[in-house]
Amino acid sequence: MMRPNDEIQNYVDEIRDLLLKAGYTLSIAESVTCGCMQRNFANTVDASRFFQGGITCYNLGQKARHLGVEPIHAELHNCVSEQVAGQMALGVTHMFSSMVGISVTGYAEPLPEKGVRKIFAWYGLALDGILLATGRISSRHKEPEVVQADYCRQVLRSVLKMLRSAIPDEDEV
Repeated sequence: MMRPNDEIQNYVDEIRDLLLKAGYTLSIAESVTCGCMQRNFANTVDASRFFQGGITCYNLGQKARHLGVEPIHAELHNCVSEQVAGQMALGVTHMFSSMVGISVTGYAEPLPEKGVRKIFAWYGLALDGILLATGRISSRHKEPEVVQADYCRQVLRSVLKMLRSAIPDEDEV
């Protein structure tokens, strides 16, 4: 059985290969995953050929200022919603002048004082200035660090699948 970190690295490598072949660049906006995706892409072979960078924002002020997240909606949803994830994905592509943007925002542990009893996250994928997809994920894990890695794995798996469908294969064109 593959270890979670190996699985994450495999997704990173496959996304890298796909982006390099298409000549696309990538940037990432994270909160709940604490830079997990950025770290993995930054440490992969040939990162400087496609990875433009990323930002980790934990609060409304920074998400609005740097990523263009609409503050009234974000405040109503504690910055965790499909709309916020989509705006983060689009915003990071503008911030880093990249063709592809990945985002994730959510909860790694319950916050009963905010009414969050079950953990979940939203992710977004932007491609060529268009919000291509958003999705909601959850984790069965309880430890925040394990949840963060699980979210990272799930997002990258989904992004890889979507990019395979969205980016034309040169051999098929």
